[in-house]
Amino acid sequence: NATLTTAQSELDAAQTALANALSAMSDPATPAQLLAVETALTVLTAKAAAATSAANAANAAVTAANAAATAAGETPTDLSAITSAATAALSDAATVSAATISSESVTDAEVAKWVAQVNTANTALGTAQTELDAAQTALANALSAMSDPATPAQ
Repeated sequence: NATLTTAQSELDAAQTALANALSAMSDPATPAQLLAVETALTVLTAKAAAATSAANAANAAVTAANAAATAAGETPTDLSAITSAATAALSDAATVSAATISSESVTDAEVAKWVAQVNTANTALGTAQTELDAAQTALANALSAMSDPATPAQ
């Protein structure tokens, strides 16, 4: 039960850390903020796996304890609190999948904003380069059209 309690506590902390990382993101998110969310997702996934394992182990132990008590002709001890805790841990762990998908969608959208900004900047750079090339050509043409001596119009 201690392992299950610890796993549940760590899962809760990981869920809180992910929520905090998501709420701390600016618009658009910085690379450090995106990394914080991805790191929180990784930790959350690991803690969900640990909680699932602990819950399954607790359920197996309850089943074994009940079977042993029955085999010994004893009344099984009420282990419903452990069973309830295991059920809650399994339920929390199951919600991690949805949270992970949702958070991945958020980070993907933030990355898309950066890509859009890069594409916009690239287009502006291309336009500026074209205008610079045209100005250089105009200058070269004006220089080559000058007579010696140059006229005021040239």
